[in-house]
Amino acid sequence: MTVAQQPAHHHVTPLEALRVAKGWTIAELARRAGVSRFVIQNIEGRTAVRFRTNRQCGMALAVALGVPMSDILDEKFDVSDKGTPGDKPHGQPRRSTLAVAICIICHLELPASGACCD
Repeated sequence: MTVAQQPAHHHVTPLEALRVAKGWTIAELARRAGVSRFVIQNIEGRTAVRFRTNRQCGMALAVALGVPMSDILDEKFDVSDKGTPGDKPHGQPRRSTLAVAICIICHLELPASGACCD
């Protein structure tokens, strides 16, 4: 969808304007910057909940677009120094560190008594 096709209430972010001006899709910018599409969708306001963007992701997007990071993000409100992008690749299962006993019949967590579907 181009900027011209956006509904009247859609706020075009600087990132989206630069991306569209280059004729790139979200997927293309994500590939060039080495970030997930979710990062771009988040910055462009396409996600239900807005998260602050990790500084490394913001810098990667700026480099891919050939602009300073301040052209696409407000460092005071949009950028976070927490977390390390890519420390857990998308699609990799996240495992709980807690051991949980599961009933082999109903596959629900066993109560403290240890008896479930006897």
